[in-house]
Amino acid sequence: MADKFGIVQRNISKYVAREQFCGWNSDCNHRVPIATMHSSVLARRVRLLVVFGFVTAAGFAQSDTEGLAIAPADTPQSGTVVGRHGKFELYNVTTSVGYSSLGNFGTSSSALGTLGADYDITSAVSAGYSSTGEGGYFSLIYTPSYTRRIRFSNLSAFDQSLALSLRHNLTGRSTLKTSLDISDATVQQLAFVPSTFANAAAANGTSGDVLRGIVGQSPASVQVDEAFAQRDTGNAAILAGLFGSRVLTGAAHLEYDWAATARSQLFVATDASRDQPLEANTELGQQSQSTLRSSAESVSAGWNHSLSPRTTTGFAVGYHRSRSGYFNGDVTDANYTVGQEFRNRWFTTASAGLGRVSIGPQTSGAPVRTSLQWLSSGSVGVKGHGQSVIFHAARSGGDSYGLGSDSSTSAGLSWNWTPSRHAYSLFVDNSYQRLREGGTSNVAAWTLGGGAEKRITRQATASLSLAYLDSSGQTLISGQPRISGYQIQLTIAWSPRPVVN
Repeated sequence: MADKFGIVQRNISKYVAREQFCGWNSDCNHRVPIATMHSSVLARRVRLLVVFGFVTAAGFAQSDTEGLAIAPADTPQSGTVVGRHGKFELYNVTTSVGYSSLGNFGTSSSALGTLGADYDITSAVSAGYSSTGEGGYFSLIYTPSYTRRIRFSNLSAFDQSLALSLRHNLTGRSTLKTSLDISDATVQQLAFVPSTFANAAAANGTSGDVLRGIVGQSPASVQVDEAFAQRDTGNAAILAGLFGSRVLTGAAHLEYDWAATARSQLFVATDASRDQPLEANTELGQQSQSTLRSSAESVSAGWNHSLSPRTTTGFAVGYHRSRSGYFNGDVTDANYTVGQEFRNRWFTTASAGLGRVSIGPQTSGAPVRTSLQWLSSGSVGVKGHGQSVIFHAARSGGDSYGLGSDSSTSAGLSWNWTPSRHAYSLFVDNSYQRLREGGTSNVAAWTLGGGAEKRITRQATASLSLAYLDSSGQTLISGQPRISGYQIQLTIAWSPRPVVN
């Protein structure tokens, strides 16, 4: 559950919240993951901001691959496919039809504001190997997908992702967990679709960081406007210049847990990630630096203790480092967390701590900005009568996108309703995040999404999702103060195994 880039503190309140939620779904660690509609680079994180030399809000997804994403094996969700263990198998096949804006830029002076919208058809297959036993579980899932653009056909793209998850019980008291997510995806997918719905088949209420900074393989906005003034705004070459690059994204997590007593647990974890462009954009001339060329590492350790069957507390410390084309960031933090469950229907968590944030530009000899930031987070969840609601909010030090922020504030609200003895469900997922100070000049972004899913046969589901996003603010390189976008998506998913609501 640690942040992908690791510059934000490791929030053990997230761990507590997940444990409480899994208490409602006792088998959430052993379900075979399914592919669900998701249009972001990683299926393990939520993100929303694309900056092509200007601020561009563009995609959000909870955990996090391009096209059709893999829901993590430890993520509780509905619509889970009951699979066999220890065998290679096909998990599901999905097809979707959508209509989405290319991004509505908040300025009439920019030709970018006339890019318009497009229809798309996406197909994906999810297959792999999974095994569960007394010693733990293992899963390896490969998901290729192809998106066909109707209006801008040259931007049709093949994307693929690979997700590995392993949990091994070393002894009766110690456990080793590791995960690896790799995706090969196109940048234009981020700008075409907001994908607020994250999991079209099942909202699970764990949306986190919504901003993702990308200074992407494109020239400054002034050069873009000049190019648009000389060509038709629907010209495929222009659009390919803006949205045609491919990006290889990888994230790895390794964690060791040791049960010191029946009620206490110690953990040590490390995370690493890398975003690397695969193809340079030369359509519009001069390139800018890119936070796409970013990497991050983090290490953390902590202690969790059950004061009672319904009360959990913990303490964690961590060091996080992030490097991008613009800023270097280092955060050292410590935080304390307490969680409480009430009558198997409510849970709440709260966390507080301090972090030392150091932000330095890439410019040689430039001064490093250091500050002490207060850290906090909280969440509350409730279930009953077929419904579940989860709200969370957090304030963390630095930012995880290489944009030079001193702090980040985020919040999210998710709701899911599955009436008993009915083959349908409704869901809503909202997120907000603001980056403060530094080079980001108070960038903010929010998303609003929701939809419905219905089981149409024992092996197939249909879902309709709607999403809207909006962002405001300027970065140190920005030329556009605001961007918004929307998407409507109809998805059909089929599995050779019965689908469980």
